[in-house]
Amino acid sequence: MASFELRSWELACYTLILIIGVLGNSTVILVIRKSGSSPKYRFRDVPFNVYLMALAIVDLTLSVICLPVYIMSTSAFPHPTGVGGDIFCKLVTGNLPQFWLAGVSIYILVVISFERYAAITKPFKTRLGTTTKNYVYIGLAWFFGFARELPVLVGIRYTATNATVGTSCYYWPKQLPNIFIFSVLFISQYILPAGIFLVNFYRIKKRLNRLDSTLKTALGDRRQRLKIVKSKARTIRIVFIVLVTFLICWTPNNIMYLLFQYGDVSNVRWSSDYYQFGIILGFSSCCLNPFLYAFQSKEFRSHCRKVFRKIFKRTERRPSQSFASSIQTLIRSRRSDDSHVKTSECFNDIPMD
Repeated sequence: MASFELRSWELACYTLILIIGVLGNSTVILVIRKSGSSPKYRFRDVPFNVYLMALAIVDLTLSVICLPVYIMSTSAFPHPTGVGGDIFCKLVTGNLPQFWLAGVSIYILVVISFERYAAITKPFKTRLGTTTKNYVYIGLAWFFGFARELPVLVGIRYTATNATVGTSCYYWPKQLPNIFIFSVLFISQYILPAGIFLVNFYRIKKRLNRLDSTLKTALGDRRQRLKIVKSKARTIRIVFIVLVTFLICWTPNNIMYLLFQYGDVSNVRWSSDYYQFGIILGFSSCCLNPFLYAFQSKEFRSHCRKVFRKIFKRTERRPSQSFASSIQTLIRSRRSDDSHVKTSECFNDIPMD
């Protein structure tokens, strides 16, 4: 049987992804859920924040499952054999869950890039609140993320001798379907999202330049013009961050996957250190997203402070309230005892016949 050993550096990386991913994404979900209404709109109902919370839920799940799935794919885990081994490869150790969730995360970022363009072209409409359409987009991201992994679900098998993925799994044995499926995956998970991010970035930049030139004609005050343009600049910054982060995190993995499919030429193995580093770099996006798209917003940080201030106030009140209630109970019991004693003394003073 091929051996994919448990490595300390990979274990450390996945543990770090788990800790940072859980803390960051849980905070995003908590802040958006707990944020109340403001005079203009509900913070949590703004489409951008709805997409952020959907992204955080996906990334939280991904950050939690990466570590256990990695351990189960190594030789340190007693992998099931036979039919059970096939099922386990398809559902767990073949990396289907991670890449499905990673795909959903990427497609939600695609939706966010379109939403940011809409924030420039239709600013008032995007602040009015969520519609059914917003949730449909999130549902489509989940659907396409799963559809992208269907070939993997069908084609992966258990093996006791010639594993190419982990210790016990291998992909399609025939070369032709292998190349076709890889081409579909490569386009859907890398080329298409990168192209959409780039196009939306260009469209937003062009729109902002046009807005700036229009304001130059309409507004003589340079300060006021800069203030308006600056308020729109965050939109283009977010899409630019999406594009750059996507390329940094997912380019190495896709290059390794490309070379892996042509193993006779490149001799790249899935279990090699550099291939595994590319996979880890891709999955690390799940713990970077909260800091890139949520915490960089002044509005989000403001709501974050408010939410945690409320939480800390509640925790401070509880012990003080319980202490105060216990003091009040003690005083009441003392008073009742004193009144009982006085009543007894009064009855003792009454002369008996």
